[in-house]
Amino acid sequence: MNRRRILVVEDEALVAAHLEACLCDAGFEVVCAASGEEALEKARQVKPHLALMDIRLAGELDGIRTAVLLRQQSDLACVFLSAYADDATLERAREAEPVGYLVKPFEERELRATIEMALRRVSIERRLRERARWQSVVLDAVRDPIVLTDAAGRITSLNRAAETMTSWKAEEACGLRLQELFSALDPKVLEQLRAGLRRSLFERAAVTMAGTVRFECRGSAYEAVAAVPLVDANGLAGGAALLFRELAGSPPQAQASTSPASADEAVAVDPQTGLPGRGEAERAIAKAQRQGSRSFASVFAVDHFRTLIQRYGFSAAEEVLLFFSVHLAQGLAGDAQLYRWSGPAFVAIVERLDSIERVRREMAGLASVRLEKLLQLNTRTALVVISAAWEVFPLYTGVPAEEVVRQIDAFVASYNR
Repeated sequence: MNRRRILVVEDEALVAAHLEACLCDAGFEVVCAASGEEALEKARQVKPHLALMDIRLAGELDGIRTAVLLRQQSDLACVFLSAYADDATLERAREAEPVGYLVKPFEERELRATIEMALRRVSIERRLRERARWQSVVLDAVRDPIVLTDAAGRITSLNRAAETMTSWKAEEACGLRLQELFSALDPKVLEQLRAGLRRSLFERAAVTMAGTVRFECRGSAYEAVAAVPLVDANGLAGGAALLFRELAGSPPQAQASTSPASADEAVAVDPQTGLPGRGEAERAIAKAQRQGSRSFASVFAVDHFRTLIQRYGFSAAEEVLLFFSVHLAQGLAGDAQLYRWSGPAFVAIVERLDSIERVRREMAGLASVRLEKLLQLNTRTALVVISAAWEVFPLYTGVPAEEVVRQIDAFVASYNR
């Protein structure tokens, strides 16, 4: 197992030697640098997991400036080490976003505890950034608008379709209240959105709004599909996703005359991956057949999924699914649409390709890439190698859509083990 590597940046030789000895005894691999310039070069060469940095370095680069450059250059976090803990020093040190602060003199156990806590924080921050990156990729691959909020109902993110719907850029919308994001909406419609959001957070369950909440935005008609809580591993709702759908050719109205769809039918977006769900995939299959376009349904199923859940738990299995969905979303051609089917399965609707042989080659290339995911479990880490089965179903052969769906279900069932 690779040891965690610490970059010690200290210009006093005796202090550096003491730090190196303490950290080596604690099981870390240590690389030392005596100046900011040397630290930047060593970070490029050895790629440490954390830097332990003396604030008062001699030379042109002091510890704070060096730590800022390490963040920018290598995304390397830093624990500051100094005999000075005055307010002015602490205020300036915030520029580097340190993950710890150790004041001289210190005991060896204090050093170890500080480093361990800093490494744990770095690991958590990287996982959160990785999840946010995955979420951004998947959300932007969805053609329907999605608005994410925190538990207080403030906006945390919009996908591109939601940016088009609201005229707000995601970075500008963050922190807004729902009424500020939808300031032009009829107050009754806005209250329906807010009520659905509150109920989903309170009940920690998807709340259907399809067929009942319709409105017009920028000249287009939209329907609020559902509010889906974003529940963490402890069962707490830290926010929610508001799911919308653009209505082609249907006039906006406050109340629809048709009865609402069931929750499973109405939630058009899968809350685990952010992709359109099975209902949307079935509609796309039926539409492709009606239009007679040369389209294909490509199915991918993560292999041994039940074993994955039994061995590592449901949350870890969700991470694997999200990771695999991002791989598919990034690898598919631009005109393909990816859907979450059910369980471990995804369906991509691919159009306008020359032949089924070409589609098979492309899908085989996607499925054959070796994917590895490092899972951070409660008491250990686990490296999972992800494999997937795949199949292609042509949608232009005259086979009814219902039969294609049954064929896909039979294929998925054979790999949902």
